[in-house]
This record gives sequence, C-alpha cells and structure tokens, in this order.
Amino acid sequence: MNFYSDRRSYWALFFVVSLLVGCGDDAVRPPPAELQSFEPQIELDRVWKNSFGDGQDEQFLQFAPLLAGGTLYDLEYDGEIYAIDLESGDDLWDVDLDEPLVGGVGGDTQQVFVTTFDGELVALNAVDGAELWRKAISAEVMAPATLFLDTVIVQTVDGKLAGYDRNDGEPKWEYRSTEPALTLRGTSRPTVFQDAVITGMSNGAVVAVSARNGQLFWEQKIAVPKGKTELERLVDVDGGVLLSDDAIYAVAYQGQLSRLNLFNGKPVWSIPVSSRTAPTAGFTNIYVSTIEGDVVAYDRETQTEIWKQSDLAYRELTAPVVWGNYIVVGDLEGYIHVLSQVDGAFVARIQPASEYIAVAPVIYDNKLIVTGSDGSVSAWEIR
Repeated sequence: MNFYSDRRSYWALFFVVSLLVGCGDDAVRPPPAELQSFEPQIELDRVWKNSFGDGQDEQFLQFAPLLAGGTLYDLEYDGEIYAIDLESGDDLWDVDLDEPLVGGVGGDTQQVFVTTFDGELVALNAVDGAELWRKAISAEVMAPATLFLDTVIVQTVDGKLAGYDRNDGEPKWEYRSTEPALTLRGTSRPTVFQDAVITGMSNGAVVAVSARNGQLFWEQKIAVPKGKTELERLVDVDGGVLLSDDAIYAVAYQGQLSRLNLFNGKPVWSIPVSSRTAPTAGFTNIYVSTIEGDVVAYDRETQTEIWKQSDLAYRELTAPVVWGNYIVVGDLEGYIHVLSQVDGAFVARIQPASEYIAVAPVIYDNKLIVTGSDGSVSAWEIR
C-alpha cells in the first residue's frame, strides 16, 4: 500500500494516517479544539501584505519559501513562482512554468530551485526568474532543495537522496534507503553540516551521507514500527532535523524525540513523542508540536518536560518557531498563536490567512513572515 500514487489532497491523506493508533478500526481523529479567549500581553502590527495567485489550490501541501538576500521566493501549485521584496512586500518578478509544482523553493541569491509534480528539478535565475535548466528526477520532491557549494541536494518520496550539479543539473551521486509500505506524503528537508547531509527518512531513521559523493556515514533509527497493521506500523521522520549545540534533534511520527551525537548519530537521549514537524530550540529548551496538537517544551540536556500547552489540540499545528522571547505556531484555520517561551501561555493571536497555514513562519529582520495556503504572505512586528 503506497499513498504516493494517490493524488488525493494532503489533508485527506493526513486524516487517514492520523487515526488514533490502538483504538480500533473505527477510531477517528477528534475535531480541532475551539479557541479560548485570553488577555493579550503584546500586540502585533502588520508591516505589509501581498498575495500570489491561488497558493496551494486546496492541495494541502507544505510549500516552504526561500529567504535569500532580502528577497522571499515562493510558489503556487499551478506553476507560478514569485520573488517579493522583504522590506516593502512589493513584487520583484514572477514566472509561470504552467505545470503543477510541489516541494517549496530552495537555493541562494544566484539560483532558485523548484520541483514539478511530474518529477523534474528546475533551476531559475534568482534575479529575474529566467529558466536555466531542468532535469528529470526519480520521483516527487516534497521538501525544498538544499544547496551545498555546487551541488543541489533533493530528497524524493521514493526514499532517495541525490545530488545534482548546480550549473547544468547533471547527476553527481545518489543514496537510497529502504522504504516502508506506507508513509506520510512528505519528506524531510536535507540539512548540511560541514560535508555531511543529514536528514530523516520514511523508515524512521536519521542518516548522514557525504555531500560530495553520497557515501553513508551513519544511520540511526529513532522510531521502530510496532503493531499489526500498516497504519499502526507507520513511522516517518517527516519534518526535518534540528542542528543545535553540537547535537541533532529529530522527532518521528509514532516514534520518539531524540537527541543524537552530531558526529556519529549515537543517541544521547530519547523520549516518546509523535510529530510530523521539525523541533526547534530556544532558551535552554527544545520545542515540539505534537501530532495531538500540544506544544511542548523539553529541557535539551535532561529531556525533562518544562511545560505543555494543550489548548490547540488537533488544530494541525506547524512546527514551532522561536521569535525573540516567544514561540509561534500556525494552524488549520489561518491563525498564528504566539506563546511565551517561559511557560507556554498565550500572549497574542492573529489570523493573517483565510486558509490553513501549512508551513511554519520564518523570521526576517525581527519580523514574522507568514505564508498561507491561500497564497497570502504578510510581515508582522511586535508593537
């Protein structure tokens, strides 16, 4: 059973794989929690707002934007790619590839890279959007490409990591993992440390391979399939890994939050946590948005739970983002929730999008940049 060949929306797929494990075949995911009122402690002002087409066009994919050289690069499912000035929010250029796009945007100030639904890696000039080259790859890419020197690195949904020459798209190396029968529709975004590409795989492992030739350095499982059905045995490191303080932090769906040695992948500690998004670090904590909709802070040294905010249950939260003294998450109704890093209490709430915020906001010059699945993008600052 493989959901990659099924072109149903991500939302429908995620609903299927989010059945409550162990509660019987007729268990369903509970409805999202109703938002509770609170007394705001800070106020947010919108600096600018823009919009790019139809956004995800109800595909419920995670289109992560690229911030490079004061420019935000983003795309919509139908094929348009946009460059927006991060200071003013004004359009710089847009191009239409006239074919569905997935996976978000990667690159730098010279080139940006996008991937098509039909499995092509496309390079564009970052200054004007002119197409430079395209190359067929083995399958869909559901996360942005990562650039290392002259190599473009992508992870495909069929369990491959591959490097391509940034100048002409010619293949340079490939690493292949063993894929389970059932996975979430998504992939971890590769992260480069020195000359190692570190990423999570759909089989519940974190791997490090050479960014120069794809040779495997090490592999470490952080989730082991359990149960009788394929759904119960589903494990997937889907949200990317975090590199912080000479350690790797990764979390798996129906798995664990693990701290791994940066150089050999050996576990330092692990605790049971299920998530489809990446962890983040702030103060002395590691923050996670769980599959149940909790935002939890763990001490990064002792793995002790510091606090848990449970009032956003089943609201399909983004990965948490550290913004000064605060933690920010987006949800399925277009809300941004701002929490205190100290105790997880709500300090502010805004609704910058009319639809699902599928991708975590990003920070630029102390401003919060929010992209919604409706094609909206806006910048916010603390008053």
